[in-house]
Amino acid sequence: MKFWYQTNIGWQAFCLSPLSALVRRLTDKRRRQRNQTAYQAPVVVVGNLTVGGTGKTPMIIWLVTALQQQGIRVGVVSRGYGATQKVNYPVSLTAQSSVAQVGDEPKLIQLRTGCQVVVDPDRDCAVRYLLQQHEVDVVISDDGMQHYGMHRDLELLMVDAKRLFGNQKLLPAGPLRESMARLASVDFIVTKGQPSRELILPEALQLSYAANLTFTPPTNAEGKSLTEKTINLASAIGNFDSFVASVEALGFQIAERHRFNDHDFIPESILSDSKLPLVITEKDAVKINLENYPNLYVLKLDFELPEAFKVNILSKIEALIHEKSSHHSSTL
Repeated sequence: MKFWYQTNIGWQAFCLSPLSALVRRLTDKRRRQRNQTAYQAPVVVVGNLTVGGTGKTPMIIWLVTALQQQGIRVGVVSRGYGATQKVNYPVSLTAQSSVAQVGDEPKLIQLRTGCQVVVDPDRDCAVRYLLQQHEVDVVISDDGMQHYGMHRDLELLMVDAKRLFGNQKLLPAGPLRESMARLASVDFIVTKGQPSRELILPEALQLSYAANLTFTPPTNAEGKSLTEKTINLASAIGNFDSFVASVEALGFQIAERHRFNDHDFIPESILSDSKLPLVITEKDAVKINLENYPNLYVLKLDFELPEAFKVNILSKIEALIHEKSSHHSSTL
């Protein structure tokens, strides 16, 4: 909603403030009743404070890859939002798992990293199942910052650098899922891109890290790079405006823009009838047989993060793994 991101508090936010007060009471209650029973392996939550896309999926892919490069076995749990087929949870993804069964983001994470991924709306159940069925050293939760039925050992908060926290009001008066006070309890804050203005953070955090966005030129199913500069655009992601800005920054001119709700499937008519090359995201691409659409190109997004952040977060996770393994060994 546009009024969420206005500099001044609009009349809409003012009128909705009583509902925001109710949301705050509910979220505070859930947090007080959070699960404090630790698992046998550390759980790292990659989540956000606001609704909409903040770059959680590319952050998870970056983090999983960085851990794997250190020889650490990583598993991911996800709610599987956007799945349309009824399945018996929990589901451990295989190469045959479809987006309709498990959702687009878990499938993308599995394809990009090859790690074990378990889907279940009950994240506590997902973590327990993952640890029972697979040998992993650390679990990363795709979202789940506000899912307090799942214990967590470390929290990484993602923030969109352009929108930040909007008007800093709780839903529905603003975009926040929890109050700004929640910032004081997270371990890391990473912005997707360079912040549009200075972040005012709790003293305990001291600083945030900015992820630089890097893009591979859009390619089709044959691996052919897009050379034409005038294109059409289509996507079903949480932050469509960010996708538009990224494509324009690469020098493309957008003739038509087709925006759909997050996790939706792009309609067949849009995919097949485009007279110009049609550019989509990786998240959209996992739901489509690209070989059927030679005029369809996928923009791949990756993160580059400061070496200081990499050293800091990997050392914290490795320490947690060591602590958990030592405790587990002493109880055998």
